[in-house]
Amino acid sequence: MGRTARIGTTALGYYGDKAEGWRRALELAEAAGQSGCDLVLLPEALYSRSDDAQPEQEALLVMREQLSEIARRHSMYVMAGMHAWEDDVRFNCAVLFGRSGDVTGTYRKIHPTEGEIRSGVAPGTDLPVFDLDFGRVGAMVCFDIGWPDEWARLAEKGAEMVCWLSAYDGGFPLQAYAWTNRYYVVSSVRSTEAKFIDVTGAILSRTSRWTRLCIDELNLDRELFHIDQNWDRLAAVQARYGDSVGVRGFSEENLFTLDPLGDLATLEEVKREFRLERYDAYHGRVTLIQDEARRKLASGR
Repeated sequence: MGRTARIGTTALGYYGDKAEGWRRALELAEAAGQSGCDLVLLPEALYSRSDDAQPEQEALLVMREQLSEIARRHSMYVMAGMHAWEDDVRFNCAVLFGRSGDVTGTYRKIHPTEGEIRSGVAPGTDLPVFDLDFGRVGAMVCFDIGWPDEWARLAEKGAEMVCWLSAYDGGFPLQAYAWTNRYYVVSSVRSTEAKFIDVTGAILSRTSRWTRLCIDELNLDRELFHIDQNWDRLAAVQARYGDSVGVRGFSEENLFTLDPLGDLATLEEVKREFRLERYDAYHGRVTLIQDEARRKLASGR
């Protein structure tokens, strides 16, 4: 059986004021907990507009307490976008609450906008990957979408899923990052469409104007394969393992994915038995062959 996680993500639908936005966020987080989610995402800067007389730092302390209580009561991770002050320095953060309700990790937005910096938000410097009990999770916030190198660094650090908390939908770049880096991307937005994006770059599910909470089951052990030297073995895999291995094909891309679903064998055992070579290993091997061919060409041999 693969490592599966039940994830909830949210789109707040351009709420009118802080109180309305926060009410929606709490309502959706509670619904995710009631639905048995392992993790729920809430978007960037939930309390960042100046239409409330309550001091922001004071309000954020109350919000942290409320999210902590929801996380603890449902034994669920919560990742929420909110500002935080450290030694009087203000950051735009993705704050991770553990299943016990404690804050177990914080990502500080590395690339705040020009307007944010002028308003006193400082850029973060660290790019953590959080070890949750179901997998390794990274975080990015809104304007970070414009720096591909940071997304690649998360893959190098072993992220299996990246959570993007934002004020807007994001669109196609999120699919490109999922495909390029071979991890899931899950977005949570203050706008309309939060998405689950597969390791292939395909959109698995999304919120809408009417559905503000979207829940999906992700298999963190899903692996990607090219058809070369692999495709003609798939029928034998399916005959041998049946429903214990999930197969999804992509004709235009010449790709397929395998999901371990049952207890008959691990994916490593399936790959060994049928000599299946995953996508990145195949390309890595062929790169070495190409490099050797170039050396021979350069030496005249």
